[in-house]
Amino acid sequence: MEKKKEAKTKEKLEVASAKKDERVFSDLEGNKMSVEKPKKEREKNILEEHFRKHKNKYRLILLIISITLICIFGYIGIRNYIINKKYKIYEDKMDAYGFTIMYNNGTPKSSERVTRIEMIKIVLSSIYNTNEVESIGFGPQGIFDGDEWAKTAEAFGVIDEEYITKDTYNEVATYKETLIAYLKARSNLMDMPVSSTKESSFKNLQSYSQEERSYINDAVENGLLDDSKKNLDINTKMFKGEFNKLVVNFVEKYNTLAPESDALVTKEESKPSNASIYPYILYSVDKEAYEYKGVNEGGVDYKTPKETYKYDKDYYPQMEYRTEYYYNAILNIDYRTLNKDEYFEKVNRYLRYDYEDAIYKYIEYVKEHKIILEGKATVQLPIFYLDGISFRARVKLEFEIKNSDTDKNILLGDATRDDEVTYENKKYVVYIDAPMGTSALSKALMLDMEPIIDLMVNDREASSLNKF
Repeated sequence: MEKKKEAKTKEKLEVASAKKDERVFSDLEGNKMSVEKPKKEREKNILEEHFRKHKNKYRLILLIISITLICIFGYIGIRNYIINKKYKIYEDKMDAYGFTIMYNNGTPKSSERVTRIEMIKIVLSSIYNTNEVESIGFGPQGIFDGDEWAKTAEAFGVIDEEYITKDTYNEVATYKETLIAYLKARSNLMDMPVSSTKESSFKNLQSYSQEERSYINDAVENGLLDDSKKNLDINTKMFKGEFNKLVVNFVEKYNTLAPESDALVTKEESKPSNASIYPYILYSVDKEAYEYKGVNEGGVDYKTPKETYKYDKDYYPQMEYRTEYYYNAILNIDYRTLNKDEYFEKVNRYLRYDYEDAIYKYIEYVKEHKIILEGKATVQLPIFYLDGISFRARVKLEFEIKNSDTDKNILLGDATRDDEVTYENKKYVVYIDAPMGTSALSKALMLDMEPIIDLMVNDREASSLNKF
């Protein structure tokens, strides 16, 4: 009896267990039939039951995660906003000075990091004020992007040979590496050794090596690094904001943007009203020279001096020399000592078109009318722009007619106009925008020979009246 009871009990338990995993369906004839629930559905039911029991706990976890993420991204956003706002002035100056294009992504955004190759490119570029390393050192080496800058920096002793390689060129530079590279470049390329007369007041200055302290003290003394009684950490990764500030401070301190004899105007009240269209303003140039409108200014293809400087600053040295050479030749002539072939060679050297007949006719005209001129031409940096077709350089012309038996067509090029040019005075100070350009075969700038009266920017009326 006991065995029968146990068997029945076991049978009932198995039936009960089977019923739990059954679904009852009807076939086409209305007969009931059952199928076993899939295993996945059983697992799904278990999970649903688990989440029902612990839903409040999971809600709390999700809330904590959400708050944490909001705090992290909020901190990053606030930090970047503070950094960008603090260094915005240096972003603008980096763009104006033409160094922005040296960054890999073409932006000076303060919160971004600076790679080793970007750092060394801009260090060299800012000292030589060039975008083309071939003009000062090596061409591409074919190892990695920017390797010609790294090779040049190594040759100049600015960086160690293994500092920038194909494996490390995109690593982020540290503040210490950048500061040392800059001061080594200044020492080796500008003949200004690292030195200082006093120690900076950083609390942890003694934690650095003697060599590192010498770089830090020099940078503080020369305004490249802010002095403070707080601790200094120059082992941190370099942000563009910090680097932009260092670059701007360096080029303004050592005046690497303009000729050595000139100084940059930094006070806003001393700048011309249209200062925003220029990369910088010089004390040596009269404010009025900056405020005259350029040819086709505002036109579709017109490029401001700032835009031109950004991409074409490497034209500046030859533009300045060739322009002043040519116009000084025009403004200084003496019929008593004039050699026609020498004068032709001198004037024709930097002209991009053939003006042989006009030049030789003018030489005969000078002799015939006993013309003596004395004068000086000075390029007004950085007023150099693209009028849409030609580059233009603003030039200050100061000249005096020392002798002439005529008041007509005194200057070279006057006779190429339909009407004669009349000179009513003996002394003149005029500003012109001299046109020039390159040929298809050369990047060298060559000038156009046009009547000076047609190029004047400070007396447009004189041109319309054919009178100086």
